[in-house]
Amino acid sequence: MITALLKRELLLCFIGYGTTSLGLAFFITIIFISALAYELTSTNFSIIGPGIIWTTTLLAVLITAEALIKDDHRDGSLDSFFMSPIPMEFILIIKALAHWLSVCCPIILISPLIAFLFDFSFQESILLAVGLLLGTPTFSLIAMFGVSLTFSLRRAGILMPIITMPFYIPTLVFGLKIINSTAEDRGLFLEMTILGAITCLTIAIIPFASSFGLKASIK
Repeated sequence: MITALLKRELLLCFIGYGTTSLGLAFFITIIFISALAYELTSTNFSIIGPGIIWTTTLLAVLITAEALIKDDHRDGSLDSFFMSPIPMEFILIIKALAHWLSVCCPIILISPLIAFLFDFSFQESILLAVGLLLGTPTFSLIAMFGVSLTFSLRRAGILMPIITMPFYIPTLVFGLKIINSTAEDRGLFLEMTILGAITCLTIAIIPFASSFGLKASIK
């Protein structure tokens, strides 16, 4: 049953919602617009590039997360989830996992290629991909939390980023620190550990908070 639920969510993300194509198209569009701006100015893109990539990844997550619960609420699937023997917290983890696989994983896979656009070194490209791999699960989980609080509201698309943005700051900070580190830097391992710990803490807490928010929004 769990496998069937994950398969359903992946099919909806890749095909039904158009989540993958929307997120990837948005990410690539913003990156290339930024590259054009770099050609028009003399800014050192290798300095501002990491911030652009992380911020654009976050925005891609935010614009694709709304459909994960809102469409289920519209077609009645959400009611069946509440009656399912599977705990709602676990269902939300599966939905966040499907969102991460469909939006963040493609971005992680193409991030080394994008890094060359920013004139990153090989080591910086690897650190960028590793940082995204460790940090982006937090993006999807926190977005799920925001959606669970706002899906029933008219202006959910505006309120959700406002509510969740402060929770993204630690991940963004340590994600950027990883790229700026070197293999010989003693702080690199610590920064990667902290970023992974943030993700683990998010996995442990956010599903329960999202489930509570979901029930409160329905009531």
